[in-house]
Amino acid sequence: MKFRIPLRDYERIFKTIYSILKSEEADIEHSCVYASIFGAHIIRSHYKLEAKVHAGIAAYKLGAGDDDVMVYAERKEGEVFCSDAGFHCWVEVNGWLIDFMAPLFPDMIKRLRKELVLKPLMMQKRLDKSKKSIGDLVEVGDFFLETDINKTHEIIDNFSEKRANSDLMEICENWYKKPPKKMIKKLPISDGKGYTNEVSLIGRSLEGVW
Repeated sequence: MKFRIPLRDYERIFKTIYSILKSEEADIEHSCVYASIFGAHIIRSHYKLEAKVHAGIAAYKLGAGDDDVMVYAERKEGEVFCSDAGFHCWVEVNGWLIDFMAPLFPDMIKRLRKELVLKPLMMQKRLDKSKKSIGDLVEVGDFFLETDINKTHEIIDNFSEKRANSDLMEICENWYKKPPKKMIKKLPISDGKGYTNEVSLIGRSLEGVW
């Protein structure tokens, strides 16, 4: 099966973003905004594809059990909705979903389901395979997305207001190299005040796809 972004390219984009966010001591498991905006920028720059960031409700079936579903939304009185406390960001590229947070799903869901052991995998799916509701998630790899236009614009506007965010995005773009080109394993980053931090390329290697 052909993907918009090859598996090893996806893995390298993830590691690039993950390494930069780690160096900034970011809350990685709640960094979908940065992962998506940085990832979309790398795709536009290096692959010349139209990559757009979306925000809203997202749900993924990660395991075989009925409760093995990762849901990004706020729940209230039996309803789920997008809010400041419950939302997710992902990237859409020419009819495909690409989620650069997926390699972290095993660690994230394990905090909720300690007995569930998952491998780090790529999440890249055709958007026409999206289910109509969260209740329709049956098979492992099933997903549901519901874009919230207002939340998407709000997130992008807030991101753009901080110059440091754009600087980090540019660092990711310049550091990344498409396979089979080799990347610098350690990247010196200056904070503009005379201090240089050496960032190593880190992150779990992927073992397949959802």
